[in-house]
Amino acid sequence: MISKKTEIAFIVFAFFVMISWEVYVNFFASQATIRFITQYQIDKLVHALGGAFIVVIVNILFGQTRFAVAFSVIIAVSVFWEALELLLDPQVAYFFGKSKVLWLEDSVGDLAAAVIGAWAFWRFFYPITRRPLG
Repeated sequence: MISKKTEIAFIVFAFFVMISWEVYVNFFASQATIRFITQYQIDKLVHALGGAFIVVIVNILFGQTRFAVAFSVIIAVSVFWEALELLLDPQVAYFFGKSKVLWLEDSVGDLAAAVIGAWAFWRFFYPITRRPLG
């Protein structure tokens, strides 16, 4: 089990990285950089970090939980995030308008990356809790 200090440090680090990513992509990245990020799905790394971020918050709020609980929260938060992006980000809305299928595929990929990142963090940094059968 990682310490509460380590959990807090990770949350601060992950939050800083995710905010820095958003600022860079929205205000500083060139069109060529955006195309590169899109073509090679670089943003999936940030979604995986976001999944790990959520798993740590779930464990802080609810104590050591089974992954099924964290998984449910990750799915809910990820779907909410994708909906907010669609509603509030003009570039995402434009992408949705041009190709709903590609937007859906990207969103499902984002969701999968969040779940994989959360599972990996949970698996390697939290002990597996098991209830006795019966």
